[in-house]
Amino acid sequence: NRIWTLGPALAATLFDGGAREAAVQQAQASYDQDAATYRGTVLSALQNVEDNLSAINHLHVQADTYQQIYTRNQQLFGSQQAQLKAGTVSQQNVLTQQLILLQTEQNLRDTQGQLSQGSVALIQSLGGGWAITP
Repeated sequence: NRIWTLGPALAATLFDGGAREAAVQQAQASYDQDAATYRGTVLSALQNVEDNLSAINHLHVQADTYQQIYTRNQQLFGSQQAQLKAGTVSQQNVLTQQLILLQTEQNLRDTQGQLSQGSVALIQSLGGGWAITP
């Protein structure tokens, strides 16, 4: 009796009209699509990290340059002030040097701000973050 029921069940399993093969192919296609999406996401994340690292590197170089220029302009401004007290330069020369000093400082501060923003962007691209507590 069991043999008679086993035969049709086995035949139904073996001869399912390709439904199992179609299900396997569909599962494989779904897996391939998910794997491609994952690879794309990972590559995009890595590109984002690389872009942020490159920007930070560039901003560090720029900030160092502005810092050197700012330091030199501070020295020149001090020299101009001393010369003004000695009466060897005009007030206009001192004010011009002060304006240059302030512009250089503004460039330095802007670059430092961009560097801070770039650091935050890098932390975010690496998956980091923080919660602001009230």
